[in-house]
Amino acid sequence: NELVALTKDDDKDTVGKACEGIQSVIELCGPHALAPIASECLTNTHSLLTKTAPCQTGEGEMFGEVGLPDDDDDHDSFMTSVCDLVGAFGRVMGTHFVQYLPQFLPPV
Repeated sequence: NELVALTKDDDKDTVGKACEGIQSVIELCGPHALAPIASECLTNTHSLLTKTAPCQTGEGEMFGEVGLPDDDDDHDSFMTSVCDLVGAFGRVMGTHFVQYLPQFLPPV
């Protein structure tokens, strides 16, 4: 549950690492590891894809960081982690992920 909570952090690096951690756990342990947290995990991941998560909306910006452009390399690696997690959902959940495709495909 801690990794899922970290996907709502206001720091993109933290969120990217949380996505990588979730991906590793569900790929290693299978769908049973995802079952208790699936709803929250899918919701948070969708927020990241639609760029409405706290780390993307600027809710956590402080100390004069508002208005500073994001580093494109950081953004690319961050979104790569998010998209990789979506791929892991598909692999681990199999046909159970089909019901979520209409929500996940447009932002991907």
